[in-house]
Amino acid sequence: MKPRSFDVVIKTNKKIQISSKLIIAADGRNSNIREISEIKKIKYDYNQKALVFNIKHEYNHDSKSYEIYKSEGPCTLVPLKTKQFNGYFSSVVLMLDDKNNNDKIFVDKKGLSDFITKRTGNILGSCKVLSEISEFPIISQASLALSSERIILLAESAHVLPPIGAQGLNTSIHDIKNLYHLVEKRLKNKDEIGNFEFVKEYENLRKKQISSRMLSVHLLNKLSISKKETVSDVRKFGLSFLSNNQISKKIAMRFGMFQ
Repeated sequence: MKPRSFDVVIKTNKKIQISSKLIIAADGRNSNIREISEIKKIKYDYNQKALVFNIKHEYNHDSKSYEIYKSEGPCTLVPLKTKQFNGYFSSVVLMLDDKNNNDKIFVDKKGLSDFITKRTGNILGSCKVLSEISEFPIISQASLALSSERIILLAESAHVLPPIGAQGLNTSIHDIKNLYHLVEKRLKNKDEIGNFEFVKEYENLRKKQISSRMLSVHLLNKLSISKKETVSDVRKFGLSFLSNNQISKKIAMRFGMFQ
């Protein structure tokens, strides 16, 4: 990969040469393009893991998503639509302490089905695990820069967040929206795409918002997993307040959706 003043050139493993005005690095948390560009990153490990799997459940989810908090972290239910189980099928993201001693429960589908029914407080009734179970570590990771010469980092190549409130997905969607509108504006004004001014404008658009979002999710996750009594009291008060105050609940939801 060789950035030049007017374009950037990439040579593939098959020795094919490709030139472009801009490279959009959306190649994940272990981004090769970020490493080649020598953009440094910072990483925080929460000593948590997430199990991801799909369940069939007794009650219709009515297209609602649920996030149920306990001291090891939240359990998120994401409604899915299928022809076979329309309204009765959801994806689960279950966050656990990495030192959890109940691994046998989480490997066996029957044991996990019983566990997730109880863990969700029977909110969707009896649950049955239908898919394979994936596992990944919970981290926060941020690139110290979002751009380099004719290169833009997007989504997990730029930021990795704990799976709370779908903030990783929402942040990535806003990366795409901001980039789209920036390209649209440049084309309309017949300005160049991919030059120094372009990549810096993208960085200025996204840097502060990504940083504030990552800090908010980091604090929320630390608050949710803390076992300190005073923190637990604050957590209970906050959740109770949101539950009983519709205006505050709507504000929190709009914040989560970047509105």
